[in-house]
Amino acid sequence: MKEGYAEHFVGRRREQQRLLPALQSGDLQLLLITGLGGSGKSTLATRLARKLETYGFMPIPLSSSKENPLSSARLLQAFGEAFRKAARKHKSRGNAQKAEELAILAEDLGNARQSVEGRLHDALSALNDGQFLLLLDNFESILDEVDLHILDPEIASFYRYLLENLSGSSRAIITTRYPPSDMPNLPPKARREDLSDFSQSSFLKILQRDPEVERRIRSGALPHSLMTKLYQTFGGTPRFLLQIREALKKMDAKALKVELEQVKLPDTAPAGELQKIRDKYFQDIITDRLYSYLPPESQKALCQAAVFAIPVTLEGFSAVSGVLHESISALAGEWADRAFVYRNPERPIWIVYGLLRPWLLSKLSTEERKKAHKRAGDFLMKIEQEKRLSEIGLSWADCLMEARSQYLQAGEMDQARSVTDRLSIQFLIRGFYDGVRHLNSELLQYEEHPSPMSWIGRTYREQGDYPSAQSWYQRCLNASSLSNVRKEESVALHGLAMIHSMRGEYKLACDMFKKVLKITQQIHDLSGEGACWHALATIDLKKGDYRAAHKKFKKGMKILQQIGDVQGEASTLHNLSVIDFRQSNYRSASEKLVKSLKIYQQIGDRANEGSAFHQLGIVSSKRGHLREGIRLVATCYLIINSIGHEKRQLSFESLCQMASDLDYSKESFEAMLKEVSDSYAKDRGWSLIRAAFPEI
Repeated sequence: MKEGYAEHFVGRRREQQRLLPALQSGDLQLLLITGLGGSGKSTLATRLARKLETYGFMPIPLSSSKENPLSSARLLQAFGEAFRKAARKHKSRGNAQKAEELAILAEDLGNARQSVEGRLHDALSALNDGQFLLLLDNFESILDEVDLHILDPEIASFYRYLLENLSGSSRAIITTRYPPSDMPNLPPKARREDLSDFSQSSFLKILQRDPEVERRIRSGALPHSLMTKLYQTFGGTPRFLLQIREALKKMDAKALKVELEQVKLPDTAPAGELQKIRDKYFQDIITDRLYSYLPPESQKALCQAAVFAIPVTLEGFSAVSGVLHESISALAGEWADRAFVYRNPERPIWIVYGLLRPWLLSKLSTEERKKAHKRAGDFLMKIEQEKRLSEIGLSWADCLMEARSQYLQAGEMDQARSVTDRLSIQFLIRGFYDGVRHLNSELLQYEEHPSPMSWIGRTYREQGDYPSAQSWYQRCLNASSLSNVRKEESVALHGLAMIHSMRGEYKLACDMFKKVLKITQQIHDLSGEGACWHALATIDLKKGDYRAAHKKFKKGMKILQQIGDVQGEASTLHNLSVIDFRQSNYRSASEKLVKSLKIYQQIGDRANEGSAFHQLGIVSSKRGHLREGIRLVATCYLIINSIGHEKRQLSFESLCQMASDLDYSKESFEAMLKEVSDSYAKDRGWSLIRAAFPEI
């Protein structure tokens, strides 16, 4: 929660005291906190979350912004991290079965073979079985500004599913300026809490918490009539209070009265429009005065620090401003004294108040702002590369999303594309195809570069939409020719060749792959060359030319090992084992499958893990070890069934056929499945492998 630790919480304690018992008991399961910007939504949500945490609820906090909007990828990542943490907790308490279930689910949430919707539904089922608190902050950033519907279809579907199906011991709190229009009627155990202005008495109470302001009010230097006029002008929303309090320490009462009399607020205006008008007057009367109290070097550094939309360490402020680290602490103290920034009390990170960021950034020239954004992006990438993400409390993906946004605002397109490439790789592995398309389509709004086109083409290819994939790959190829980008040309050709191969058009595919191979060798692209050898070998394997396939797989393997591509290495070993199996070299096949299985388990590739178990089961059966073989095939079925794999029915039919060949009764079949499930939970299937292949 970016701004959930604000100090001005007076006036919201009644809401906390009223809502907390209902959330704790379960009378209230989903809370929608609404209100204008700066009304204290995040603060109230954070205080409720901290209280619920003491009652055993595990928070799953996610904040949304225009720079890093809420997405299914971020949701599933957060769920996965929470379930892993809960698994460790259950394991420490001796509940091994529950720990294993949550650990497996956490891995399955990243499995691209299962639909995003299915994974989100599985996550909600786990919430209903556990004691979690889902906390979604700044939800309005993903709403359409006109009709307030949720812009992301996957999030919209999950939001409706959440409201309709949240049950059990978990809770959800959502903060948003306006409630989404997707589901206007809330279910019985959901409630909307709209935060209105503080009363005038609460307004004055907060101001008088400062001894100097309290003294000036008591002495008459700040007349009660002036305080009333101040309240009537700016209202009692928390976003103004701290800066008003700071300004009142020095501000001349007569000068303030004159300025307030010049404020003209419309008699009738929508709440959002009235807020904008008030904000403008407030900046002119209060914010600008507090800003003028800072020395010029402090002013500039503050404006540069405002490029961060997230909490960062003082090192981050130093990086964007150029102020030495030993001096930035004093400056941050000055900014906090003027209520421009605040420090998180739980860790040494600071954030500029979000509502002040646009005003502060407007003080910089275009060139100054771009340089600050570039430095912010570089700082975030440094934090990620040095594995220091815990310092700023961000996940890997969130850190890269924030860095990407900084580079885009700086106009640094090469860096933005590089970060987008890294995100796209991970999103594809987890099946977030819409997320990859969104990220790369956004880049194309800045410039027509071939790289985003190839990523979009790849998403359609992996989903089996070959016409759309072909169209994007061809567009990438045309753009590559115009800009003479050889790497992107090879990527586009590779994608087109893959489509021909999948359609069984092997001659066309081979001709294209040979072109790709030539380009990758010319530009020394080892990754591309390795992938090309693998693709050519796969075609030979499909055609039954095992000798040629083996030779090409070996060439590709050497390159993949050289560049450290463990996933590609596992896939190649798996394919080489197929050649061994078809040539009745069962021992060699099993050795390669075991090696590939270790890698699949290490990287969390559940679908290919299941495939490796299936192949090991078939090899074991061919060697005459039928009872050991059926247990390995059963392991495959249990794995791919748990992730909703498209081949789970075929796997079950194969398993049933083996059981029939062994004359298993229904009871013995079910007992075997239970035995396999328990064995996998204990050691991930390795005792079953040792029983089938004692020589390995």
